[in-house]
Amino acid sequence: HLALLASGRKTGMILECGDSVCHAVPLREFCIVPEGVMRLEMGGRDLTSYLQKLLAARHGWDSCETRRRSMFMRDCKERHCFVRLNPADGDLGVDEVTYEEEEPFSLAEERWRCLEALFDPSLVGVEGMGLPE
Repeated sequence: HLALLASGRKTGMILECGDSVCHAVPLREFCIVPEGVMRLEMGGRDLTSYLQKLLAARHGWDSCETRRRSMFMRDCKERHCFVRLNPADGDLGVDEVTYEEEEPFSLAEERWRCLEALFDPSLVGVEGMGLPE
């Protein structure tokens, strides 16, 4: 509610993503629209694993997932990833990130491709409908 209020809106969608599940709650004039409430059987953990998979494919990393690397990937996801509103926007730049004592690596299209799984859950192996655009 507060994000809508702060933006001067009374109608919108609240998205809450936990570790293993996401909820989308539509609001109209600050009232919940019950028939539009949606539960998505994926969450932050799935998105973190997907980000690591995308980066491993581009940078040639091994797929070994350690707790330490997983925590680092979660931090990268939370700091650098975003929903791309218009695919025709062109190049959205690159962020350079360093993991422990390794060489810096770049986060490019992975920053927005990671969150595409919210709209197409099959990208992370989850069946069902994604969030509406």
